[in-house]
Amino acid sequence: MTDASQAPPFRREDDAAEQGRPPAASPVSTPVAPAPVAPSPAGSHQGASSQGAPSRRPDWFHRGHPVFFPLAGFYTGMVGIIVVPGLYAAVVKWIAGYERAEELLPFVVVVLALPLGLLVPARTRRFARYLLLGMFSTLLVVGVVAAGVAWFLYNRDT
Repeated sequence: MTDASQAPPFRREDDAAEQGRPPAASPVSTPVAPAPVAPSPAGSHQGASSQGAPSRRPDWFHRGHPVFFPLAGFYTGMVGIIVVPGLYAAVVKWIAGYERAEELLPFVVVVLALPLGLLVPARTRRFARYLLLGMFSTLLVVGVVAAGVAWFLYNRDT
């Protein structure tokens, strides 16, 4: 049997416990000690303290998780491509009328300036890349499905 210091690290904590070894530290996240919570007087709101200290985040809110920004960026891009042009057209039509809305519809392309602007600072670059991925993959899927439906309908009529 090999020495414990030469054994490969275990990925699962229960495997490490079965072998009598402490679990290896996770490279994904580092443990954070919970913030001390002062006892609150009866009848006060649990989330806020009377001293003005910030309240503790919920347990499900993991902004430091490695997939938080990619998922948020991707789905923001997807919603941006689907919702923003329709909402823009509806608001302009409601305010200025149908003919003017048709004239102003090409200005919705300005929506692409947001992800391009987010690519400039290094801090938002990762989010912007996934935002663009979400936008372009949504356009690709919608285009392929529309082409497939058009092809099916064309071949059905001929």
